[in-house]
Amino acid sequence: MKKLLAVLFCVAFLVSFSFAGWTGGVPLPDTTGGVHYAGDGHGLTVTPDGRIWYMSYSNVDTVIGDDGADGDLDTLKCRAVYVWNPDGTPAPFSPIKKLVYPDGKKDTLLWSGRGMRADHAGNVVVVNFDEARRINYLTGEGMNQCEGAVGVGVTGITPGFDSDNNMFIGAVIPPQPIKVYDVDMSYVGDVVASASGYSRGLNVSADGKDIYWCGYSTNMVEIFHSDAGLDGIYASTDTIKNVSVESLTFHPTTGNLWIGESYSTIEDTVIHMTKRLGCFYAYDLTSKTYVDSIIVDFTGKNAAGTGTSPRGCAFSPDGNIFYATFFSNPQTNYDGIYKFEKSDGVWKETGKFVAGYNLDQNYPNPFNATTVIPYSITKSGNVKLTVFDLLGHEVKTLVSEKMEAGDYTYKLDASGLATGMYIYRLEVNGVNISKRMMYVK
Repeated sequence: MKKLLAVLFCVAFLVSFSFAGWTGGVPLPDTTGGVHYAGDGHGLTVTPDGRIWYMSYSNVDTVIGDDGADGDLDTLKCRAVYVWNPDGTPAPFSPIKKLVYPDGKKDTLLWSGRGMRADHAGNVVVVNFDEARRINYLTGEGMNQCEGAVGVGVTGITPGFDSDNNMFIGAVIPPQPIKVYDVDMSYVGDVVASASGYSRGLNVSADGKDIYWCGYSTNMVEIFHSDAGLDGIYASTDTIKNVSVESLTFHPTTGNLWIGESYSTIEDTVIHMTKRLGCFYAYDLTSKTYVDSIIVDFTGKNAAGTGTSPRGCAFSPDGNIFYATFFSNPQTNYDGIYKFEKSDGVWKETGKFVAGYNLDQNYPNPFNATTVIPYSITKSGNVKLTVFDLLGHEVKTLVSEKMEAGDYTYKLDASGLATGMYIYRLEVNGVNISKRMMYVK
């Protein structure tokens, strides 16, 4: 009988909210440009300047650094944070692979991407395995960090923030506490002794009085409340039932809580019988009713039936654009970032978002004598590909001509150059992208 009621509830849920007017997702950015998005998204947020920040779960990028084995520089796998302007061009500091903090400490984003969220000042906290790092959203520079945020060796999740930018964070695998760190990443205390269920994220009301815990394996969002916020005691007071949530965000103007359904429960299976997987629903916290929805078209995806997990979602500052990223298994099954847009009061599908200018890591790297530099442009323009030394002196111009849209490679012959680190830069249509490479003899 309980299963029948659950089925009837879910069917009614789908019928009630498919009207809402969000008209379908489109993949972005263009995945042909060499940046790795497909089915691997594990963090997405939007900052006050409208920039879109994205991180993958896997170590699909590389960086030059010391692996600690022999003191030599090595090519290390890492998780880069990519940042785009609202018009789709990359931010000048994107991608972010290494950070330098005000105290001079250096850091590399080596470990698995677990989530990200902008705090109320706009600065972005990125969670890699058990580490949390705050990044200045205007410059891409490191601000502060916390190692072992939930516990040393304990995998963290997407955090939430109150208006004082205190960070609330929990763990993927239960049972673990919900911990709080202040804006300087100093430990404040545990506010929930043991949160239930496997989780990928939580969120917090601006006044800090309510914690929305997404224990997706429990099929509900559990709400912990304290009348005095951090000055009081949090207790479980309410739940949003029959939902398996892995990401959630507040709408910047309505205050509704948008929740991203995963595909891991009986209820979700019923909701998505029409193959509308990974949908998002707006929950009015006052009336405790669903008032809107986003139906993502995954036609042709998930052929193996292995699941759709929304692992990041955020609105543009005005609330008229919604972005989402998904994680799936196999990880090549989904496009990484989707965009929904509102225009003149009507929700409608938009085209591909990011322009797709990309400069890939050279290979091999480090290299001896020759290496290949891949790059992509999606609009014709005057292209310049240049090599600089670490002092900023131009040492070699590789390409300087008008080129049509497409994917290109340049084979660099480094004979005549001194051994060492170099920077190569792509300039086209106002876009500047730089990477480092190591030449050894």
